[in-house]
Amino acid sequence: MIAIIEDEILIADNLRTNLVDLGYKVLEPCISYKEVEEMLAYHTPSIVLVDINLESDKSGFDVAKLLNEKDIPFIFLTSYTDDSTIRNASIYAPEGYIAKPYNIDTVKSTIEISLAKRNQQSDTATIHVQNKGITVSIKCKDILFVQSDHVYLEIITESNKYVTRSTMSKIQEKLNHPHFQQSHRGFIVNMNKVEAFVNETLHIGDYRIPVSRKFRAQIKSYLS
Repeated sequence: MIAIIEDEILIADNLRTNLVDLGYKVLEPCISYKEVEEMLAYHTPSIVLVDINLESDKSGFDVAKLLNEKDIPFIFLTSYTDDSTIRNASIYAPEGYIAKPYNIDTVKSTIEISLAKRNQQSDTATIHVQNKGITVSIKCKDILFVQSDHVYLEIITESNKYVTRSTMSKIQEKLNHPHFQQSHRGFIVNMNKVEAFVNETLHIGDYRIPVSRKFRAQIKSYLS
């Protein structure tokens, strides 16, 4: 899922159309920092295309800072190519810096390289938790879901169940990747493992994981 942050409506709509034609799923463009905040409350895009100059009280650099806090990769797409702007942009560690007028092939290749790198990182990522007094390493790609049980968490993998004393917010920080979505106040799900979404329930093998109203739109958006 791709998000576009661009306050020039014609450019945003044209870019969205080009990306959809290439087969990407693209959210409705945001034109301001406030709209970005609202979008991120319901969606976790795989990558974001950010214009640096936004006609609002906050710039694309402010958007970049917010995306970095949420560990969401982004590409600057801008008409500014002077050395000073590029130096300032590099501080935020974008996945790429594309000058307008953009070439859609360049946009596509930059997106694909970023997503490939992101997927490689998720395949090798691990988390460390205390399980029965012993520190264990768990590969993130093996996790099916996490379930809250009062002050404990159950981490269900393809072959094991780990029980650790922690909170949902802390485990979310460790599993900081768009593949892991909260479906309910007591569940975080590896969306790569989901086989079906039926009657507001996610199916992973024999497991049935509830989706509450609060997270329904976000889950549907991820799966669409």
